[in-house]
Amino acid sequence: MAPGKLPPLPIAADGAAAREVALRCADAALAVLREAAALPRVLAEKGVTAGGRVDVVTTTDPAIERAVLAILRAAYPDHAILGEETGGHAGEAAWTWVIDPIDGTRNFGLGIPFVGFNLALCYGDRPALALTADPYHGETFYAEAGSGATVNGVPLRVAQPPRLLDAVLAVDLGLDDVRGRAMLTALHDLFPNIQAVRVWGTVALGMAYVAAGRIDAYIQPSPYAWDFAPGLLLVEEAGGVVTDLTGGPMTLATRSVIAASPTIHADLVQAFRHVADVRSRRPS
Repeated sequence: MAPGKLPPLPIAADGAAAREVALRCADAALAVLREAAALPRVLAEKGVTAGGRVDVVTTTDPAIERAVLAILRAAYPDHAILGEETGGHAGEAAWTWVIDPIDGTRNFGLGIPFVGFNLALCYGDRPALALTADPYHGETFYAEAGSGATVNGVPLRVAQPPRLLDAVLAVDLGLDDVRGRAMLTALHDLFPNIQAVRVWGTVALGMAYVAAGRIDAYIQPSPYAWDFAPGLLLVEEAGGVVTDLTGGPMTLATRSVIAASPTIHADLVQAFRHVADVRSRRPS
């Protein structure tokens, strides 16, 4: 991210700290998720990729976002909001809340207990507060710029594999068909010069697990800001490195991510940077 000191986190209209507001949002989101988890879920088509694969949504995704939006608009009426389900910025402001109600919607719809609720407060393009909540495992990953990262209050630190051969990577292929295929080629070329590969189905938990030192890197070729904004701060505050596939800096408009231990990040950029060069076909 760009250098420079961020301003203090803003106080809410009711006098609450930004952390308290973020935790209110997480509580509201998880309450909706817990209720929905006991009911049948129906996956609806949200969009179709160039290759015919379907992006999905459930009725729970917008329900969570509506609950969170109500809290944020009451607490910070002058802030912009960028949400996966509501789309672009709701006004122009120095501070922007970025929301992904369910990161890993397909997992959720299929009953796979690996999803995250994502929330970040950004000053310009820089996350200043990050929260990723895992409803199934009872974990809340949290960070504020310059204050470190925690999970359920326990400090986080990225792993330090001495070389790429010792690393466990997590990846997702994303919704850009061409880049996804290029990712598979890059993995084919890299293996077996790594220990193992995991396919997560959620950027949120992939990046949170890098911050926690549970995996050594997470790579996705075509995410959106709501997928990676909280993880960006979590990983950086835990001592990791986050860039796009070419090694360039992240902004809210960036469309690729490598989050990794600093001991292997440069090697991963070398292995995956060509994925960013392929002709991109965004989903419709």
